[in-house]
Amino acid sequence: MKNSKRNIYLTEILIFIYLLLMHFLLIIPFKNSIYLNYINMLIWLFLAIVLIFVHGFIKDNNYYKKLGIRYAVVFCLIYIIIIYILGLFTGFSNSIYSHTIKGLFNNIFPVLIMVISEEITRYIICKKSNNIKQVIIITIIYIIYDLLLISNYYYFDTSEQIFIFLCVEFFPLLARQAMFSYITYKISYIPTLILEITLETFWFIVPFYPNLGNYITSVIGIIFPYFVYLKMSKIVKYREKTEIGKKENISIAIILIFVFNLIIFMLVAGIGKYKMIAIGSNSMNPIYYKGDAIIYEKTSPDLINKTDILVFFSDEKFVTHRVVDIIKVGEKLYFRTKGDNNNSNDVSLVPDDKVYGKVKYIVKYIGYPTIWLQELFNN
Repeated sequence: MKNSKRNIYLTEILIFIYLLLMHFLLIIPFKNSIYLNYINMLIWLFLAIVLIFVHGFIKDNNYYKKLGIRYAVVFCLIYIIIIYILGLFTGFSNSIYSHTIKGLFNNIFPVLIMVISEEITRYIICKKSNNIKQVIIITIIYIIYDLLLISNYYYFDTSEQIFIFLCVEFFPLLARQAMFSYITYKISYIPTLILEITLETFWFIVPFYPNLGNYITSVIGIIFPYFVYLKMSKIVKYREKTEIGKKENISIAIILIFVFNLIIFMLVAGIGKYKMIAIGSNSMNPIYYKGDAIIYEKTSPDLINKTDILVFFSDEKFVTHRVVDIIKVGEKLYFRTKGDNNNSNDVSLVPDDKVYGKVKYIVKYIGYPTIWLQELFNN
């Protein structure tokens, strides 16, 4: 048993060294090559073949594999449906990928073989080790390798770019790889294959995709693996006949947390009639202060009245000032605004095409994290 564990640790060390060497010897020199996907495919295919030859391939006889496969298919469908529903609010972009037979083949085939090779490699390590520490190690290796790949397409010149990389790439990657390893280790590699193939190849097939932006992409990238894990863990707990204390209370807590986060997510993303933004100045004291957040109602400019607190866009930022006068020129409306804490009116009139809505609710203090991040990036 000790020799077996020692062999797996040695195998993982060799895998890590091999992937690092391949990254610096092949990936970086050819990172702008049209054949990069094929190069990456060959790297993983070779690794999977070597591991099968050295360790063999254990037959996957897990009793709950079929149930895991069904859950994986359902979650893939849910994922696609949710992001396209969100796209109805955020808009869509045309695909940048070729949809000719040759284009689809060159995009999908190498990624497909690479994903299969990756998951065979993960499966062999998970089944041969049967040890959570070694599963964690191989997961970390996968995360490091993927981060190295992704970092080739980022510039880390500012703290804002680093923050975007962490939110859009690092944390979702961490969640996704942890989910893949958990499913492979506890259930089967087939559900993992279904999930990863869908997430990696779906974008090559569709003619247009939702333009979700960094915030929504980050949230979905973290939440989706978590909920897949929750569902898959129920299979594992049932299989291992684990007693789950206070199950109903835990379920209710999870639902409440999910609903709360969903509401915040919809408000910040602006999905629906209302949107939340942080306040970055004290121009509206004492109504609200810097660090507070306001929830504004999206409304037509002709429904704005005097004394309403207007939300408009000026100088590359959102401003929330009170309407002191409304001027109509032909069919166009202009709003004269003033901060309650300012001595004079704003210099420029606000045209109706710059109006986003009017303030409805004030939430104390929760805007501070956004303000701190903005000040950090500006410095």
